[in-house]
Amino acid sequence: STFRTGSWPRPTACCPRAGAYSLTQLTISNTFPPHALGRLMGLFVIIEAIGGGSGSWLTGVVFDNRGSYDLAFLLTVGFMVVAIIGTRFLRARSPLR
Repeated sequence: STFRTGSWPRPTACCPRAGAYSLTQLTISNTFPPHALGRLMGLFVIIEAIGGGSGSWLTGVVFDNRGSYDLAFLLTVGFMVVAIIGTRFLRARSPLR
């Protein structure tokens, strides 16, 4: 056989966030009122696109300037901590019926 075991990427390596987008839509629709869903999903998609598109590039800039990924890792951890703290202040509303 031409292909050895392990030479093909596993499904989780190909699409590690396959269910995350669907779960995010579900969470937003269950948390916020229906009239705000369009704006919130649009905001989510824009923020995700900016973060996903600039994250790799900024990590490369940090590595080029520092010669290490340490600062990029610390910045990522810092942003996650800020996001976790920020979400503690969100209040879930009961869906409008």
